[in-house]
Amino acid sequence: MKGFMKKFSGKVNVCSVINAVALFLAIDTVNFACVWIMYQSDMIQAK
Repeated sequence: MKGFMKKFSGKVNVCSVINAVALFLAIDTVNFACVWIMYQSDMIQAK
C-alpha cells in the first residue's frame, strides 16, 4: 500500500486536483442549468 501511495502522490499535484474539481463543478452546473431551463415552459403552462 505504501508503494502505491508513493507512486500516486508523485504523479498527482495540487493543481491537477483543483483542475479536476473545477471541471466537475462546471459540468455539474451546466447539467443543472439545462434541466432547470428545459422544464420552465412546463411550469409556466401549469399555472
